Amino acid sequence: MESSDSLDREDFDPVVYVNQHFPTEASLKRLDPFLARVDTNITQLDEEISRAVQAQAEAGERAAKDISEAKGAIHELHAKIKDIKSKAEQSELMVRLSACN
Repeated sequence: MESSDSLDREDFDPVVYVNQHFPTEASLKRLDPFLARVDTNITQLDEEISRAVQAQAEAGERAAKDISEAKGAIHELHAKIKDIKSKAEQSELMVRLSACN
């Protein structure tokens, strides 16, 4: 998604930008409100970045927990399969022994 903000353009020229917003000495009276808006935008962007970083960290923690739980479940399943296999071998041995008698 492309931004319409001239600050996001690859060919952004800060001198042209400043001259467009403040072409005359008299226009410098708008500098303080302009800087206040820029400061507000920076604060909002900082907050957005902070929230995104926090969300990413939480997602990473959830993924690590999910992987750990999955590994535990796999180990449990492996132990159950091993137990079933052992019982099946014992049953087979008992069937063979009873067939020999």
